[in-house]
Amino acid sequence: MSESLLLPVVRGVVGKAADALVQTIARMWGVDDDRHKLERHLLSVQSLLADAEVKSEANPAVRRWMKDLRAVAYQVDDVLDDFQYEALRREAQAVDPKATKILRYFTLHSPLLFRLTVSSNLNKVLKRINELVTEMHTFGLVERIEAPQPLYRQTHSALEESADIFGRDNDKEVVVQLLIDQQDQRDVQVLPITDNFEAISIVRSIIELATNKTCDLPDTIELLRGKLLEVVDRKRFLLVLDDVWNEEQQKWEDDLKPLLYSSVGRPGSVIVVTRRSRQVASIMGTLPPHELACLSEDDSWELFSKKAFSKGVQKQAELITIGKIIVNKCKGLPLALKTMGGLMSSKHQIKEWEAISEDDRVGKDEYSLRMDKDKLIQLWIANSFIHADGTTDLVQKDIVRLPTSVCMLYNLRSLILNHCDKLEILPESMQNMRKLTHIYLIGCDSLKQMPPKLSLLHNLWTLTKFIVDSGDGFGIEELKDLRQLGNRLELFNLSKKLCLRHMDKLSALCKNIGTVATGYNTTLAIFPKLKSMELDTLSELEIWAENSAGEPNSLVVFPQLEELCIIDCNKIATLPESPALTSLYYQGVSIEGLVPISMALGSCPSLVQLDIGMLVDMVMPVKDHVNQSQRPALDSLRSLGVLNANGFISVFNSSKLQLGLGDCLAFVERLEIWFCHNILHWPVEEFGCLVGLRSLVISFCSKLEGKGSSSEEILPLPQLKRLHILDCYRLLEIPKLPASLGELNISQCRSLVALPSNHGDLPKLRNLWPWGCDELKALPDWMDGLTSLELLTIGFCPGIDKFPQGLLQRLPGLRYLEIKACPDLQRRCREGGEYFDFVSPVPEKYIAVETEAQMKKSMKRFLPLCGGDSQSN
Repeated sequence: MSESLLLPVVRGVVGKAADALVQTIARMWGVDDDRHKLERHLLSVQSLLADAEVKSEANPAVRRWMKDLRAVAYQVDDVLDDFQYEALRREAQAVDPKATKILRYFTLHSPLLFRLTVSSNLNKVLKRINELVTEMHTFGLVERIEAPQPLYRQTHSALEESADIFGRDNDKEVVVQLLIDQQDQRDVQVLPITDNFEAISIVRSIIELATNKTCDLPDTIELLRGKLLEVVDRKRFLLVLDDVWNEEQQKWEDDLKPLLYSSVGRPGSVIVVTRRSRQVASIMGTLPPHELACLSEDDSWELFSKKAFSKGVQKQAELITIGKIIVNKCKGLPLALKTMGGLMSSKHQIKEWEAISEDDRVGKDEYSLRMDKDKLIQLWIANSFIHADGTTDLVQKDIVRLPTSVCMLYNLRSLILNHCDKLEILPESMQNMRKLTHIYLIGCDSLKQMPPKLSLLHNLWTLTKFIVDSGDGFGIEELKDLRQLGNRLELFNLSKKLCLRHMDKLSALCKNIGTVATGYNTTLAIFPKLKSMELDTLSELEIWAENSAGEPNSLVVFPQLEELCIIDCNKIATLPESPALTSLYYQGVSIEGLVPISMALGSCPSLVQLDIGMLVDMVMPVKDHVNQSQRPALDSLRSLGVLNANGFISVFNSSKLQLGLGDCLAFVERLEIWFCHNILHWPVEEFGCLVGLRSLVISFCSKLEGKGSSSEEILPLPQLKRLHILDCYRLLEIPKLPASLGELNISQCRSLVALPSNHGDLPKLRNLWPWGCDELKALPDWMDGLTSLELLTIGFCPGIDKFPQGLLQRLPGLRYLEIKACPDLQRRCREGGEYFDFVSPVPEKYIAVETEAQMKKSMKRFLPLCGGDSQSN
């Protein structure tokens, strides 16, 4: 039954494959044919999935195929995510600081590496999809309009000969009279039907019951309509639609009503609808509905006792007394009486009857009164089993495994399992109970695992317990989309990750931790096994831990925490001590008057990666003048991300750098600077402390022009190997680069007129990408000194029309060459052009073939992705 969720997964992937952004990037990188093939295959699979789900019930091979398809569908989804990210990266503007949060979580790809990686990934998933499509064709699947709805209850027309009807004599007479009043009752054919309210299913059922044969026609409404005319036409019929739950008026008005009212039957035909919802009656009824009254006290006892004393349970005075208490709680509702009677038929001991009767009497003590208020909607109210004024709890306290049949209660709002201390397993299909709003598991101390995919219960308000586990559908990430979740929540088995998002009322991470009021200045270890924590948009969170007296403990330590991500939690004043922390991400929207968070650099001695997008007060550790071998703070830091202007101010604070922060940054090897609109010139002085830097990315710094104090300015980064300058629209010039550089990517810098004037002293440069620099008119003459150059990609630089002589001689030694949207240069490199003999030896190359019209169209598509002049203000 878990495969019943496969169709929405495939449908979502198909939609993503056809997404306009995905198509744009696929065309740009020449992989749109593969994307189109993938889309076609997925559409073919989608059309047959409904039949596959039916056949999977009896065919293990189909079931296994669906499982494999699910895995591949997730892989395809990941590949298409890369396409959408690339489009997002190109479209992103520096206006919204929130964009940093999106972009920073993805790995930066060069255009070339992105194309090669995506091409490879597309080939892999396309090959796997091809194999699954080939296998699919061996199953003989046929196209159906829609997958069958899971867990439909089937009814039938036969009743037991001994079946008794209790308390309905008057109702029977009223219904018969209603039928007689329409026409005389001769030649009436009774056709009971399932409660699946789909036109095809209902028509097929009518045909099969009328002919007493299986209907083998395909799921085509016109063919079925013709057959229906054949078997029912010229007859008056009585059609009983039993236990209808459909409340979608369109399904009745557009599909079934025209079919049943106008297509078949002689005048005098009647449709009888039984339902529990007044909304159903208002949609389908042509006459006033006949409401069935609750059973009388005597009829209620007769129905209950017939069920309860039917399997060897002897009528005893004690059981009769207890049974009448239970009957009174059922308020005359037949289904509740029948259900309770059936339950009691398996209970032979008086104490078992007493236990259930006592459980029925909730609301008598102080605790139960409080819980009644929290439950809001009780267990059986959704199905009208119990009157809204009463409550009942049908759960046995010694139950170990909850029956899977509970998952058929689609309208259930509250599942109350409090103090079932022996309960170990919940049904796996609980994700199908989409209307659940409350799950109470207080005191369920033996529970071992949660059901998978609880993230699908979007209406959930209350979940009192969640056990974190490994595997798909069992992790803490199942809580991230449950935006309405609040009240009490206990997390167990948190040895990996804690993620809290959009909880507006959370003020303290840990409350009532049990320390005495006078002991709150002692170091407190919380979440001792936690490895990763994400706190996102917790507007009131300001205290890490408080004791039972409500007093904060300022000396909190996360002993094993390795990853900490804090986003938009503006009231947090300090960062906790985290000796094992290796990655810290702190970002948010700037608010005037906001006090910077205090970060003691010595509290995170294992920190490897630091990303800052907020004002942070870097507190330097006190130097120990006696211990000369004292370990420098942050000597483990290797990667630094500056996410906006506030992050740049926090890190490259001149006074802090002089006080020792500069010494801490000496170990940094990778620096990324994003959305720093306060940078006007190259921060050469600030870079002076980054003596070990090997990789530098500067992106979306909209006011960076690059004009320094000297035209011969040099980047003071002696070990720099990788430099990416992206989307800096005002950039005019780049300083001289260090001789250590091996990779240079300059993309979408539309004002740049020249590459750095290094005069050939870049002997280690292997990869060069000028891309989207439409003011760049020529490549420099000094490129004959690029003795190690292997990869050259030039795109959307229409001003570059030729290679300098020195570079031309280097072309045969390249490993890869790509030229796009540079019309004159492309012409020279194609067959018959003056550069053709130079580029022919290159083993892998892509010289785009475009007409002038295609070129202009391509440029129009590309320039908006570059951001235009939107950053110029």
